Amino acid sequence: MSAVRALALVVAILVCSLPAWAGKHTPEQIQQAIKELSDRNFNVREKASRILWEAGADAEEPLRAALKSSDAETARRAKVLLEKFEWGIFPDTPAAVVELINRYRDGDRNVRLQVVPKLLGLGQPGYLVLKRLAAKETNETERQAIYSQMAANAQRGVPGLLVAGDWAGVEDLLDRCLLSDTEAAYTNYAAHHYLRGSVDPALAKAMAEWNKTKSKPSGMLVVHLYRVKSDFAKARAVAQEMGNEALVESLLWEASDWRGLAERVAREGLSPREGSEMGKKAAYARLAGDRSIFTKAVDELQKLAESEDRFEVRSACDALLLNGKYADALKILIDRKKNVPLAFDLLVARLQFQEAFALAREAQLLDKDEQFMLDLHRARALFQLGEKGEAQQILERLGGSLKEVGEMTSARDLVKALVRLGLPEQAGEQAARYLALIQKQGVIEGFAEVLEPLFGTDKDSAEAWWIFLRSQSGDEEPGKTMQALRNLWAGKPVEKRNEWAKALVEQTAPLGPVPVDPLAPEASPRPNPALAAAIVMQRAGNDKKAEEYLNKAASVRPVSATLVYLGDFLYAKNRFKEAASAYERAATVDSGNPLPQFLRGWALKQSGDAKEGARLMDLAHWIPLGSEQDRGEFAKQLDRRGFPDDAKRERDLVLVTGWYRYWHVGNVVDDAGRLALRQKNYAKAIAMFEKSIAGSMRTNAKFIDNQAYLTGPQSVVQAVIRQLLAENKIDQALAAIRAHLDALPGNFDIVIVVVPVLEKAGRKKEADELYEAMRGRFEKLSETYPNSGFAHNLCAWLAVNCRRDSDKAFEHAQKAVSLSPKGADYLDTLSEIYFRRGDIAKATDTMKKCVELDPNYRYYRKQLERFAKGDTSSEVPETDDD
Repeated sequence: MSAVRALALVVAILVCSLPAWAGKHTPEQIQQAIKELSDRNFNVREKASRILWEAGADAEEPLRAALKSSDAETARRAKVLLEKFEWGIFPDTPAAVVELINRYRDGDRNVRLQVVPKLLGLGQPGYLVLKRLAAKETNETERQAIYSQMAANAQRGVPGLLVAGDWAGVEDLLDRCLLSDTEAAYTNYAAHHYLRGSVDPALAKAMAEWNKTKSKPSGMLVVHLYRVKSDFAKARAVAQEMGNEALVESLLWEASDWRGLAERVAREGLSPREGSEMGKKAAYARLAGDRSIFTKAVDELQKLAESEDRFEVRSACDALLLNGKYADALKILIDRKKNVPLAFDLLVARLQFQEAFALAREAQLLDKDEQFMLDLHRARALFQLGEKGEAQQILERLGGSLKEVGEMTSARDLVKALVRLGLPEQAGEQAARYLALIQKQGVIEGFAEVLEPLFGTDKDSAEAWWIFLRSQSGDEEPGKTMQALRNLWAGKPVEKRNEWAKALVEQTAPLGPVPVDPLAPEASPRPNPALAAAIVMQRAGNDKKAEEYLNKAASVRPVSATLVYLGDFLYAKNRFKEAASAYERAATVDSGNPLPQFLRGWALKQSGDAKEGARLMDLAHWIPLGSEQDRGEFAKQLDRRGFPDDAKRERDLVLVTGWYRYWHVGNVVDDAGRLALRQKNYAKAIAMFEKSIAGSMRTNAKFIDNQAYLTGPQSVVQAVIRQLLAENKIDQALAAIRAHLDALPGNFDIVIVVVPVLEKAGRKKEADELYEAMRGRFEKLSETYPNSGFAHNLCAWLAVNCRRDSDKAFEHAQKAVSLSPKGADYLDTLSEIYFRRGDIAKATDTMKKCVELDPNYRYYRKQLERFAKGDTSSEVPETDDD
């Protein structure tokens, strides 16, 4: 952007900052008031000052002239008023804005920069003031810092302007943010114009500036606008003219131009000698079909794996795994024994349990954390195989070994493993033991991490209850305290529930010394006791008290999450207008979060205001602007709340307007791939899965689940198999299936998909062979581990979905349920068998138990809907859409 344009923007501030109350007094009245500032009568002078104050911006120029008056009183009064106006303080300026202006005026540099996003969050009034503050700043470096803060927090300012319909204000804000010359500013600007449908005119202006100045800001703007048009060739041409090679590479990546990226690798070589970097370059070559570079990269990774540094070995093996070289990686891991937990998990994923246990027994020189992880995973595998006694001994030992404050993450992993194994009571015992122990060591907060596996998104409220109950329990065994907490959460009868909830609410106090600052409560690190009490009362069915406590929580600590919870409560009661009001408050407090605005619109639609509701829901999609992370999180929340179309819209916007700069974009890309797979758009699914895998190396991201290093790349192969089958390329599909099952011998999903397709294509022999091979593998596993509900369930699920061996499947399913009566997965299999046999009543009753065990899993409810229709030939619903 040229210096001339930047100056024009600053000069324009006063023109576009006229407040709504301008024009209250005529020019003649204003001039008369100026004259009366020097009147002998004090009351006349006071009235004149009041009129000029009310005139606001309309009086600024006359007051500047009055500053030069020879009359001292006139000059003094003019100066007092002008100082207020110059700071953006007018008669109608909200108190919260005035408070922030005062903070800015009196604070140091850090305080002033902290005020910027807060002003943006207050919508039009805050933004108008912010422009004046930037104009007042005479130091160019400081003004640039203000613009950088504006760019980084543009999403806080946009919602208020959008809701007010102030499109000119939105564009003015985003235009002004460009002065910061930051990534966020360019991405937000381009995303806005994409949503607005005005990319071409914006691009024409940017191109004119670029052709005139060849400046970096104008070039970056052109590149970002071409990017949202998916015109990568023209974007690259400008980036190359700028000499910005990193940007050229990013554009090749965004275009999925693997050939172009591989050619860069050929020119630059494979250095530096680092796993993710070499793995990324290997992926470029592999996807471009360049076997020569790919082979060289694999060789270099294998050499790196010869290191004595286990972290280098791990990074090399991760890269090999993600590039499909699982056999090479597994051999290195087993031979070197430097990353045993990873090797163990990979063997388990391949159903090589005996080899995995043998490796674990031979493991040596593991540090404490790695040994803990290995033992935890070993116990999990043993439990899965029915060796529950040995597994629980290991789990008890691991729990007893946790004695230090710094072992919070290990404690969480242990509790999570116990929950996933269907052992919530033991999980509660272990969590309670550890939390009580560290409380004795002086820890007073931060327990939510350990409580999360038990209480999910309510973990902060569970922490508030835990702290309270321990304060009431004296020397009570921690396990009893945890059982009381779990009973409260389950809505079970608890003698002192009402008394405790009342006492907990009384602990709630307003936060922060400045109540007019609407953003200060968001900084609270502590859970809200009143919200915690409300949740418990709601679960107990006492909605009257729940609402009372929710209102208390929302009044003294009006953070967004609490207000959304209140909105959800009211919405569930069909009190839609009140719910919309609560969501509106949440949107005001956390203006950069699109979810409350979306929910407000949805509630208004249900209340009968369809037009305004639809408008707000649509505007919510504008709020994230160019933030890939915020759009990804918004998509996730929309999915969870049952808005799949809106979630898809968000992910599509990330793919068009966003950049793959950070690891979390990989989650969005992967989700897009899974959706494409469900929609049978196999080419897109393959492209998305490949990009997600390559992206994990590009951003040096790590998978939480070790098995994903094997299963992730194989998701591409599964999509390829489905595409080949859809194209009736049976022989090629069979070859791909064999390769896939060599990597993942126990993946029944692909067998369930392929067997009916082969039968329909007249390839019964191949269908039988494929089914029998997988059935034999599972039968052997169930014979080796007869007490494994997991193994019996595999046999049953495979058979029922391939529509074979019905009686045998029924036996295995019954055995699995008898071994784990509360295993929702096993009950699901049994209900499916009942359904296929035509026993709709038993199928439904069994599935209802699944819903009781996991009420938030939408798949089970879909099954109930399917059973109600009674079509036993219908397909099982998708499971990975939540």
